[in-house]
Amino acid sequence: MADNKKATSKKVVTKKAVVATTEAEMQKELQKQRQDLADARRSLARGELVNPRVIGETRKEIARLMTRMNAKSATSTKKEDA
Repeated sequence: MADNKKATSKKVVTKKAVVATTEAEMQKELQKQRQDLADARRSLARGELVNPRVIGETRKEIARLMTRMNAKSATSTKKEDA
């Protein structure tokens, strides 16, 4: 039964490892994380996902990236206003 399930070897990026500085790099990483989330959800639906915790971790990474992008845009807006 467990032999049929395939392990996902996706690398989860930790908070400290995310050091993307440019907007383009963050957008690229966001797209990658969203694709990973979609793949994990498809695997879960087919019963192939070994570790369903990956879905929650990926969602949190997406939220962290979006927070950093919003904070960066807010600081750049403040600098332009000054």
